[in-house]
Amino acid sequence: MGPPGQLDYDRIVNSRELARFASLLRSLVGFPVSIRNMDEARPESKDLAQPASSETTRLCELIQSTPTGLRRCRQADRHRFAEAARLRCPVATVCHAGLVELAIPVFSEGRQVAALSCGKLVTEPPTEEGLQALCSDNQDLCLGIDEIRPAYFQALYVPPEKIDAIMELLQFFAEHICEVGRRLHEAHQRNEPNDVVLAQRYIRDHFRDADISLATVADHVGLSPKYFSNHFARTTRQTFTHFLHAVRIEEAKKLLLQTKKSVTGIAFETGFGSFCQFHRVFRRMVGCAAGQFRKHAGSEPSAGPITPAPDKTVATTVPSASPTRRTRKTSRKARPGKSSNPPAAKRTLSALP
Repeated sequence: MGPPGQLDYDRIVNSRELARFASLLRSLVGFPVSIRNMDEARPESKDLAQPASSETTRLCELIQSTPTGLRRCRQADRHRFAEAARLRCPVATVCHAGLVELAIPVFSEGRQVAALSCGKLVTEPPTEEGLQALCSDNQDLCLGIDEIRPAYFQALYVPPEKIDAIMELLQFFAEHICEVGRRLHEAHQRNEPNDVVLAQRYIRDHFRDADISLATVADHVGLSPKYFSNHFARTTRQTFTHFLHAVRIEEAKKLLLQTKKSVTGIAFETGFGSFCQFHRVFRRMVGCAAGQFRKHAGSEPSAGPITPAPDKTVATTVPSASPTRRTRKTSRKARPGKSSNPPAAKRTLSALP
């Protein structure tokens, strides 16, 4: 990921906007769409939509199965993306197999960070004449006409006017991504809190809700759940679940000391789905059960805040600064070896936390 406040490929592919856009594409279109990283050090891409049937892209796969065909396809891809970057606008090209391919550049702060790719389409209905022309233009691929025929006639036909609409749709999304990048940069310039800080605030405000989850918090900060989980753990050095449990247990400790609510009631009030889960998490994070924590941390709780009272047994048995003879005599009787039980004062002190 790039510096804070800067839009890059990772932030785009893990953004809420791209997830929603991909969902719309999958339901509306029947052809492949992908987003590509334009960083030469990390050549990668992510599919956003796929055709209903893999047979519609069979022609492209068949041609790329030959070394010559694969080389030509890669050259056509490089040319298409380079032309889109140079012109800073969508570009449609026809490859050596007669298939239309689209490239839509995504710019942020004057630099290209990604490109949308769409294609493997034919703009005219497949015909026998078209098949003959395709085979004639690609004789050096050593593919027989009987092998090409089924793949050619199953190629996805899209009329030119629909291709124009597709280009406009993809360009609209690319511009929207640019706007997201601009807002991200401006927010960073104003020193607004980053996504992890916003997530932590959201957790502290909503931890009592038993339905809060990694997915809901990720959606709140505009990231995909998987990316948010890794980003949160990398930034805070703890998992999302651990942070959520820590916030809930801290509130539970406060309620145990400052109220006389039942332990079970506190478990559900702090957002735990069951008492068993609360008991298990509390013991793991605090080191003892909630009831033991309440008993050892203070006296019996009242309706308001607790001020722990001194232990009277300790006060009456511990010698004062100027002990009387009777006190010293009692102390001598309590020396080790004279009784099988330890002194009352020591018993009481050892029971204290």
